[in-house]
Amino acid sequence: MELDLGACVILPPSTVGRVRAVGCDLEPVARIGSLVRRHDTGTLGLVFTREEQARYRATADPDLAFTASWATKEATAKALGTGFVRFPMHAIVTQIEAGRAFVELLGVARETARERQINRWFCSWRWYRDMVFAHVIAE
Repeated sequence: MELDLGACVILPPSTVGRVRAVGCDLEPVARIGSLVRRHDTGTLGLVFTREEQARYRATADPDLAFTASWATKEATAKALGTGFVRFPMHAIVTQIEAGRAFVELLGVARETARERQINRWFCSWRWYRDMVFAHVIAE
């Protein structure tokens, strides 16, 4: 069974302070880890920049790092309200640390955030058993 749960809540600016949207994603570590091991750097470039690939391969648990990055990218795209229809996954660059993540948006992803008046991202992720849950709050 393949599991991919995600959600997005887009809030009108007047309803909750500066929060514009919330996105979340849940990904199985084994599936993303297997995907990363099966593909070469060029193919993985559709999802991860070369810098991300090098950074996550150098961690103590590459499968977990790649999965946390993937889930954070998905949650961010959901918070933007577009998914990956307007831009590729590598347009969201992640920096994964213990329990938290940072995102940098490039190109059309950055333009989409500007259109939605999103200036800051608060990202976190959690690992439980073989699943990574990521959520982002867009301000």
